[in-house]
Amino acid sequence: MNHNITKRINKIDNPENYIGCLVNTNLSPTIKARLVSVGERVSYFEVVETEYEKIKCYNSSVGTIFDVPNHMVNSMDFIE
Repeated sequence: MNHNITKRINKIDNPENYIGCLVNTNLSPTIKARLVSVGERVSYFEVVETEYEKIKCYNSSVGTIFDVPNHMVNSMDFIE
């Protein structure tokens, strides 16, 4: 059986250059987060407020910190 697996494409070279930048990600309950710091294996994001009416109920989680493996951070589309 042949499984077609989509390869992860690196969109950024150095995540440290994006500290403080926002990203849309479904890993955040509000679909939006800010990169706070970058470690050896994981990066830390802070949940930020959403403008989407349907999920504003999750704005109570604003300020929560969560981590993401760096190999996933390298393929995120950051909002400049």
